[in-house]
Amino acid sequence: MNAIGWVAAAPPLRPVAACGRGPVAVRLAERAEAGPWTTARYDDWTVVLGDELPWVDGVVYLGALPDAPGVLVPVHRVPALSPDLVRSAVRRLAGSAKQVALVPDETGGDVAVLVLDKAAS
Repeated sequence: MNAIGWVAAAPPLRPVAACGRGPVAVRLAERAEAGPWTTARYDDWTVVLGDELPWVDGVVYLGALPDAPGVLVPVHRVPALSPDLVRSAVRRLAGSAKQVALVPDETGGDVAVLVLDKAAS
């Protein structure tokens, strides 16, 4: 999934996960080992799910997209598309996955699609 627009989430979503890529993913995985969180590894990403999430410099906090159960997006940004369209696109990409994270790059252009059900924990 790439080149979709993002808008500010107002109000911000409640964080239910934290994710990071590369060096941030490594630090997040190390922090998660010491806590009560569920951790998923996906390529060079780490996603930590749970309450009272760990803080790591560079982490992206994710919340559930309203009206699109199982779709996690950054807490401060949501896709500039209807939740039905997002849910439909995620279903096409991820099949019957129960939980998927959509994480835009810093420019908001390309989007990482992390199928958390299939990630190695």
